[in-house]
Amino acid sequence: MRFVDEYVTEKIDPPVIRGRKPVWLSPLMNGEGDFRTLGAVRADGRWELHAWQDSDAKHWVPMDRGHTLYLSAKPSSRSVLTGSTVGELIVAGAISDQPVRSAASPQLWTIADTGSEPTNGRWTRLPLQPTPDGLTDVFSWELGWWVAGHRNLRPVVYDFDSAVVASMPMPDTRLDPDHPVVYLAERPSKRSMVLATQSIDGPTVWIQKGRDWLRVPAPAGKLSAVSRNADGLFTLIDGALWFRPLPGSGC
Repeated sequence: MRFVDEYVTEKIDPPVIRGRKPVWLSPLMNGEGDFRTLGAVRADGRWELHAWQDSDAKHWVPMDRGHTLYLSAKPSSRSVLTGSTVGELIVAGAISDQPVRSAASPQLWTIADTGSEPTNGRWTRLPLQPTPDGLTDVFSWELGWWVAGHRNLRPVVYDFDSAVVASMPMPDTRLDPDHPVVYLAERPSKRSMVLATQSIDGPTVWIQKGRDWLRVPAPAGKLSAVSRNADGLFTLIDGALWFRPLPGSGC
């Protein structure tokens, strides 16, 4: 891993657990400029997931000190979704705390810390209702997060920014069964929620208007990422980056 800012590039040695280095890492920030990372380690023929955070002494401190999480698929940015707030690290996907059998459905887990010192180091599983068939995106910020996925080839989004976790009203679209992805373009706080889906008729952007959704077709191909800024929307489709101004963006 390398840390890059405006003035310096710094190599960061990977964490180690029981003499093993992770073969896959997801580097994260905690919202206050401190590093965290989630990594997959191969042990006893299984994929284990472990979390670390950087200490003031510039070495990795384990966050998980209780039971282990296991991955039921090869680690990748699609099988393991990650996010980070000031107080928690979030992981979702084909994971479970049971090493013998694969997860029957996607799961969502968090682990908390208090600044540079972890708490009791135990993962906490959070329920997802209705239960999704798959999860495809985690969007996190300093104090909350949203999780997107699909159920019965329809999009679902779970709100973890409020006191009551709930699934949100979604656009009426059927997803592509070969690539049923749903992405969140940004934190829907001051502006309307914007989603991107790989629908049965191709990549599509959805802009929330109250309880209704404005449909904006995107270029044909396979959707793999989306992001919104003040000027408009960026989508990554078949490895090509596309930009489109959104209604009301002023450009």
